[in-house]
Amino acid sequence: MVVTGQPLEKEQDVRAYQRVARGAEAGAIAAATVEVSFFVLDAVRLQPMATPGVLSGASLGPGGGALDLGSLSGVLSSLWATYQVLTLTATHFVLFAAVGIAASLLFDWSKPGRLVRFGFVALLCTAAFFATVAISGSSVALDEVGIGWIVAMNLLGAAALAAGLRLVSSQGSEKAN
Repeated sequence: MVVTGQPLEKEQDVRAYQRVARGAEAGAIAAATVEVSFFVLDAVRLQPMATPGVLSGASLGPGGGALDLGSLSGVLSSLWATYQVLTLTATHFVLFAAVGIAASLLFDWSKPGRLVRFGFVALLCTAAFFATVAISGSSVALDEVGIGWIVAMNLLGAAALAAGLRLVSSQGSEKAN
């Protein structure tokens, strides 16, 4: 009698899909953590939306300056700046989801040895940022935001992503038992 192994293949496909979903979920947690950190830092400095504005301007070109709704050009400029920040935010979430998916597929987060995985994720987050800067051809983000702040945010994002992967991996192993 020949056994095809189709149920085993289907189970492996389901596990792979679950790991991808967990990685994307952890990436969303990390992206939200970094975004909230931007907003808190900017609020403390009394410059609301300054960091997303600088980063979106660096990647998409200059946007509107001060909010000026008294003229048509001011309204259009404000709409363009809003579009830029929303596009940057969406791109940010997609990139963190991709990093989360890669980290989820490469490592088993329910096992010990998290420091090495955290270092890899931090390196991946930083590489994704610098790749984006290189693709956009703009170093404005480095000049305006500062390398220290960028590294700190990537470490925070990596910590949130690693914690998210650890959390969803432990929940997944509890459901399997």
